[in-house]
Amino acid sequence: MKNNEMNFDQFLNICGGLKQILTEQNVDFENVKIQAEYHNPYFTKLEVNRMIDLIVKNYLDQDKLKIWISNYQIRNIRSSKKLGIIAAGNIPLVSFHDVLCCLCFGCEIFIKMSTKDSILSKYIYEQINILSGSEHPKISFVERLNDVDALIATGGSLATNHFRTYLEKFPCIIRSHRNSIAVLSGKESVEDLVKLGLDIYSYFGLGCRNVGHLYLPFDYPIENLINILDTHYRYVKENTKYRNNYDYQFALLCLNNKHFLQGESLLWVEDKSLNPPIATINFSYYSNLDMLDSNINSDLNKIQCVASNSLLTSVATIKLGHCHDPELMAYQDGIDTLLFLNNIQE
Repeated sequence: MKNNEMNFDQFLNICGGLKQILTEQNVDFENVKIQAEYHNPYFTKLEVNRMIDLIVKNYLDQDKLKIWISNYQIRNIRSSKKLGIIAAGNIPLVSFHDVLCCLCFGCEIFIKMSTKDSILSKYIYEQINILSGSEHPKISFVERLNDVDALIATGGSLATNHFRTYLEKFPCIIRSHRNSIAVLSGKESVEDLVKLGLDIYSYFGLGCRNVGHLYLPFDYPIENLINILDTHYRYVKENTKYRNNYDYQFALLCLNNKHFLQGESLLWVEDKSLNPPIATINFSYYSNLDMLDSNINSDLNKIQCVASNSLLTSVATIKLGHCHDPELMAYQDGIDTLLFLNNIQE
């Protein structure tokens, strides 16, 4: 076995070691969190710990990892492939699942990190290199991806178009920006609506799993919903960067003479768009659940998650409050990363 190759037991040992690092009291790691927030004010300790808790619970659990891998007939876990990752930086450690998938195959990983998430991600991935115990690092940090066999790229609409232009003949996964939606029936409890707040406000609304549009039944008491969410999530406006965006969007709405509802933590706009600006949420009303079901289906290529406790007949839904609790099989944009990696192996 070459120095840079590994087997599945080694992969599990690395995951176990990383889980220990992330859960134990570690002064160095706490200092990294402080530096990350200083560098990117959206990476508060609350939001960083939210992602760390997810990674520990869902991505590094040994039993879940074994079940995950058992779903595939992996041809070659001792991969000689070089995988490039162009990472987004909208939320903390957003590229971790991609890195985990590549690590599972023993790939040599070259990652171009976002400047927004360079400090936190670099620390975590350096820990993986240390745990790998090889002189040759499993993960290298690069500015250009010149010599890789395949690539995983995530970005906004403009970046995605750029990727497709230059990488169309290259084995790759290209992910575009998506948003999530929620459908309310009007029968939700206060507890359900508080959970909905997690889908809306986690990571300050910057993730593709954040709910940016609400579908409400006609005559829905939206003021009650706004009051409930403001009561539990007004902390977001304590973040200076979020508050500046809130004030900016408020000014734009006023200047454009657009009708909106003002909450303490969000600006509510009746608009069909699924992609509102930060500190803003769009909503629209429906009268027929079956017709709404059909409309959502027509927009699925723009949607990451559909959160609802209601029964939609043909759309897969996630319970309110669970958009940011994906398991290992919940691949972004519905593209199976492990299957892609397995198909490009020698």
